[in-house]
Amino acid sequence: MDEIDFRAWAAASSGGSAAASGIVFQAQVFAWWSTCAVMGIPFQRGYRDGADIEAVGSETGFPIDDVGVALKGGGFVLIQAKAGMRQISTKSKDLRDAVRQAVSAAEFGIPTFDGNRQLNPELDRLVIVTNEDGAATFMLAGMFARLRGLPDHAPLASTTTTDPERHALHVLKELITQEWRDLKGTEPSLARIHALLRCMEITRLDFREPLGADLGGCLVRLADPQTDRTGMNAFRTLFDFGIRAALERRWFSGEDMLRALGRQARSPGDAPNHLAPLPYPYIPRDAPPVQQRLRLLVTGAPGIGKTAYAVSAAHDHADYHPDGQLMIDLRGFGPGRSMTSDEAVDELLRQMRVSEDEIPSHPSARRLRYLEILENGRLLVVLDNVSDSEIVLPLLPRRGSSGFIITSRSRLGSLISVADVEIADLGPLPPSASRDLLIAMSGPSRELSPADVDSLLKVCGGIPLALRLIGARLKESPRRPVSHFTAGSNTPAGRLDLLDLGEAGASVRQLYAWSITDLSPPVRRAFTLLGAAPAPHLDDAAISALLRENSRDSVLSLYRLNLVEELADGYMMHDLLRDYALWQLQNDPLLAAEHVAANQRLVRHYRDIAKAQARPHWSSEELVRLLSVARWGMGHGSWPDAFAIVDAMIEPLWRAGRFLSCVEMLRSTLHEGEHRLPSATHSYVRRQLAITLRRAKRPDESLKEAELALSVLDEEQVSARADAHYVLAVAHTHLGDHSRAAVEYRAALHGFEATADQSGMADALNGLGWSNAELGRFDEALVQCERAVVIHRALNKQNERAADLDSIACIHQMCDNPVSALLIFRECLDIYREIGHLPNEVRTLESLAECHEEVGDRAAALECWNLALALHHRIEPVDENAVQRLTEIIRSANRPLRSVSPT
Repeated sequence: MDEIDFRAWAAASSGGSAAASGIVFQAQVFAWWSTCAVMGIPFQRGYRDGADIEAVGSETGFPIDDVGVALKGGGFVLIQAKAGMRQISTKSKDLRDAVRQAVSAAEFGIPTFDGNRQLNPELDRLVIVTNEDGAATFMLAGMFARLRGLPDHAPLASTTTTDPERHALHVLKELITQEWRDLKGTEPSLARIHALLRCMEITRLDFREPLGADLGGCLVRLADPQTDRTGMNAFRTLFDFGIRAALERRWFSGEDMLRALGRQARSPGDAPNHLAPLPYPYIPRDAPPVQQRLRLLVTGAPGIGKTAYAVSAAHDHADYHPDGQLMIDLRGFGPGRSMTSDEAVDELLRQMRVSEDEIPSHPSARRLRYLEILENGRLLVVLDNVSDSEIVLPLLPRRGSSGFIITSRSRLGSLISVADVEIADLGPLPPSASRDLLIAMSGPSRELSPADVDSLLKVCGGIPLALRLIGARLKESPRRPVSHFTAGSNTPAGRLDLLDLGEAGASVRQLYAWSITDLSPPVRRAFTLLGAAPAPHLDDAAISALLRENSRDSVLSLYRLNLVEELADGYMMHDLLRDYALWQLQNDPLLAAEHVAANQRLVRHYRDIAKAQARPHWSSEELVRLLSVARWGMGHGSWPDAFAIVDAMIEPLWRAGRFLSCVEMLRSTLHEGEHRLPSATHSYVRRQLAITLRRAKRPDESLKEAELALSVLDEEQVSARADAHYVLAVAHTHLGDHSRAAVEYRAALHGFEATADQSGMADALNGLGWSNAELGRFDEALVQCERAVVIHRALNKQNERAADLDSIACIHQMCDNPVSALLIFRECLDIYREIGHLPNEVRTLESLAECHEEVGDRAAALECWNLALALHHRIEPVDENAVQRLTEIIRSANRPLRSVSPT
């Protein structure tokens, strides 16, 4: 339907005479609001929750272009039909007439069917209705809405956001003032203007907007489906009511018009409502937009809150489905068999209140009877817990204005391919909503500390059912401390026990059992092996290595049942589902053995990737996977392969500034493999740990690990001892013992020379040069560091060459030569940015800032300090002292005191 249809129907209805008298648009407006009245659609304009329409008409004292709407609860709406109000100007006759009527209503009140009433800004509205020709005036709607929320003392101009809106407000104020002066002979106060504008609204009669599209469907709904499929006769009836209301100045109630349409008037309470109650408390999610014909598929993992979401959405759309709301559980996942389509039809017919003698005996005829009622009515059907598309497709309306909501753990691909449905794919609740639900569930008598809440939220992972179960546990045992419940939550079985209230419907374990009961053996195997894998997120290649057989088809089946989540490069499983998979292994020795073999394949897969790629820029997701897989391999008989992964990850973790992750990984390596490690490997791991601890700002621990790394080596292990001496020297340097450091650097240099290790020689020369510089031997220091640069350049060792250059720049700085230092620091910065070494980039930026400050370039210095501060927040752990120091430097723009440290 559109405006052209309305004009044609108007002319047909009145034989052309009404159109000639100029009341066509008024009759159209009347038909618009009458449709809302008979369908129970509330008046929304300027009302927070809407107000039901009691009657529509035209009353003595209104000009010919007015329609009145009486609202249940006492409100009244004066509607001025102003077709084609094309401009906002003091010269616009339509706008001037509208303002004059509004001023008159504000001063003398509104004449209604039960007498004159004073304008009530809280209950009454003065609405201007135009059509698409009045597009220029539509901007007033937003301004009027903002005016209603404006405090009395606030200036009216604060409601405008654009120049056209400011112009419109100026025009309205001028027109109100003129009309007030003409009517009363006095100037209106700003408060009176404010009060009048608060009551005003503007809308358009346009069947392309959401309400118009809905009313178009309502007219079809009101029509006789056998004789008036387009709704034209229904429109003619309501249009004629509008003509009579205008000419006779009378009112018609919704029941009057329903009887004229041949429909039986029915109170809202008569419509069947079989919606399940919302769980208490219910934390709302982002809901689908309210629309006339809702067709929604709600999907998600078990326990994610699909049913509650569907019920909430159904309540939101109840006003658009006044003939009733139906709801059935098709038992797709749970104990017992799933409901068939025929059984569902029988239950839905009972909910529709169809008497037994009106229900056909044959199943196909019963389904057609159900669809006939559905397609000729305005019902909303919630089909909950659907297992597959085949069951639900026969239950969906083929046409008409009825809506449906389907919930399923399955993604229902066949349904999506043939039906026009909106999809709500629910995920875990965000932390804030999870916290709100947990606190509300635990009851007012339970006081939860932030640490208590965090520990419980970690168990639940944002799953609404889990949050409710934990909250119920807390509520049923109010004297028990939270530690009593979380004591066993460090194991999969313990977490599942915590989420089990002893009843089938109140157990996460049982819910998951129902979800996998009907899986085929290969898919069930894939669920367990994927859930019990060391890492929650695996890429496609890793999944193939893990499952080996039918991996793609099995994982797609799990995805379609929302048991895994699809990511850009693979899949992941929620931690609670992983707990259930691990718990299953305890009761199945054969599957447990297959699990170990599968994980060993996964370790070898990542070993090969780590060795082949050895790239410096692993993503965060890749690092998590590699760490998890390596940690599992260390403890389950795959130590050599796991160590190969660890060794390949050390440098990338350093460059990413993830020192704590690296410390954890290396200490886990020592713990799991200490008694089986060869001394050279043992020393190597401790040396890497010493370097990592030093970079994590823990120099004392670094020194201890360096000493242990040297102590486990024999004298014959010259190369390893040289490297251990070097690491020990650097540890002494960072503790400020440069004399001791020089001794260790010389020992390292001799060892590297003995083994012809060019790279090691260069490292030792750079370190020795730095120690000499700290001891005041600058010429010797520069010679040693420059020799290191030459060697590292020949070996194409970018990171090491940058370290040598850094030392040379710092020595120039110590010799009061900031210009030379500045040039060399810039070269260092370029190298560190190219190789992606965040910690060294930060340190070099700070050195550059000092040099800029020394040469008097304050702006360049501040730029470097700001960049360094931003990068500090990306390094793990964040050095709070450094952050505070830089913040103070930037604030005061004074040069900081800095103790230069070696690489």
